[in-house]
Amino acid sequence: MLVIWWLLLHWQMKLGAWILLIAM
Repeated sequence: MLVIWWLLLHWQMKLGAWILLIAM
């Protein structure tokens, strides 16, 4: 369960970084 939560958080951060890059 904890691993799934960690992976989800990691992916969310990765997506956020990509969105920021695209926005720029």
